Amino acid sequence: TYHKSSLISGGVSKNLKLWDIQNSDSDETSVMLHDELEFESAIISCVMDEQLNLGIIGTVNGTLWYINWEEKTSIRLVGGHPDTVNDIAVGTGETFAVAIEDGSLRLWNYEPLEQAVQFQVLSTSCTCAVFSPSQGTRLTAGYGDGTVR
Repeated sequence: TYHKSSLISGGVSKNLKLWDIQNSDSDETSVMLHDELEFESAIISCVMDEQLNLGIIGTVNGTLWYINWEEKTSIRLVGGHPDTVNDIAVGTGETFAVAIEDGSLRLWNYEPLEQAVQFQVLSTSCTCAVFSPSQGTRLTAGYGDGTVR
């Protein structure tokens, strides 16, 4: 995830890293590690707010974590997804969607934090999800077999 002066990275190292990007007068760019959080398994997906302060990450063991860089905290939101969390999409403030390797697309409510609905496609993975940019209420998902639903 990228912001004008920051970058967030994560992966098999199990660490989520916040980087500062600095441009000098000589058109050179430097990248410096600002902060780091460690998790129990590899990070596979991440969605952050525009300032890169708050976000949600998904791990290969099916856990979702809430991230707050200002407070340097991480809170386990949801565990027990049956497989890898491939993608996370944020809706209009009340919902978020999770694309799972087992072919499920799960829609969650923030308050209370509970699963609202699950869509299941057999024999393929749900690889990505996105809400419509104009209204944020329509959800589209992509699958490993090349279909979009």
